Amino acid sequence: MRHSTFTLALAFLPSVAAAQQWPTVSGQITVQTPAPPPPPQVVVQAPPPPPPPQVVMQAPPPPPPPQVVMQAPPPRLGYNMVYGPEPVTSGARVQLVVGQTVNGMALGFTLVGAFGANGSSVFAGSMLIGGGIGATAALLGTRDGITPGQAAAINYGTAFGGLGSMFAAIGLSQEPSFNPREATGLIAGGLALGTGAGIAWASQRPLSGRVEFAASLGLWSAFLATHLYLATKAYGIRSVDSVAVLGWSSFGFMAAGLTAGVLLAPGVPVSAQRMRWINLAALGGWAVIGLSSLLLASDSGDDSARVAYSIGSIAGVAGGGLLGYFLTQGSDAYWERANDSAARRGRPTVSFAPGASGANLGASLFGTF
Repeated sequence: MRHSTFTLALAFLPSVAAAQQWPTVSGQITVQTPAPPPPPQVVVQAPPPPPPPQVVMQAPPPPPPPQVVMQAPPPRLGYNMVYGPEPVTSGARVQLVVGQTVNGMALGFTLVGAFGANGSSVFAGSMLIGGGIGATAALLGTRDGITPGQAAAINYGTAFGGLGSMFAAIGLSQEPSFNPREATGLIAGGLALGTGAGIAWASQRPLSGRVEFAASLGLWSAFLATHLYLATKAYGIRSVDSVAVLGWSSFGFMAAGLTAGVLLAPGVPVSAQRMRWINLAALGGWAVIGLSSLLLASDSGDDSARVAYSIGSIAGVAGGGLLGYFLTQGSDAYWERANDSAARRGRPTVSFAPGASGANLGASLFGTF
């Protein structure tokens, strides 16, 4: 161990001697430490904007299917039952055929009676032949159609001809020379003349409401005459001619009422339906008041029942007719409105409007005539 120490010292001595011969180095030793790291930069980063909304081109839902409502459109009629013109209808043709069939049967019966025929088979055959002729004539005469007013004019002409001839036959019944053959011949002539007059009236194409109006005046006038006759005990005539007075007074009242109705009808705007309702109301007044008066006075032993019935019937018809008139005032309102609309559409109109074309001024004039 000692040997090792000595060897180390001998080895270290030359190193010390050499170190003493080294030049002396003076200076400043700067120990440079690394710079501190910079402070961390705080970056405030805004959150990224949300992505834009995705625009999806979505087609709108299909509309619901339209609801189909089965509703009839308001009628636009080319005719007017109050102011005309009236349409050609199959119902009017049927009405005429039925009326003239009955007329033909009546004519056949009265004609063979006027010629003095006897036997039920002869009268039956004449009625069948006459009815066939009347139906055939009505069918052939209306091949191009017929309006309700025309059919009513012909049938009412037949009816008034028959009634007038019957009243005339009653008026002539007291004549000694007047016999049944003449009476049936007179009725046959009245039917034929009345039908001819009805055809002449139908050629003027009358409206059915005005025909009903004229016929109603004639019929109710005859009704008034017969009931005045009963109420006044043959108008105070005490003779064997009282039956003749009944016949001729009824004929005269009916003729006067029918003539007045024909003259007044063009100025009376009424439909046939309304006139029938008024007549039905008048008939109801007769049934309620007239027949009730007869029943109430039937226990009396004198002529009070007859007088009460006559006066009650006249009052009942008048009251019922007035009531029907007021109750049916709105029944023709549709035809009134249709007539007013047609009148406004057909009224001439003129309109004026200023205008310009380029640099030129002008005006426009429009009109419907």
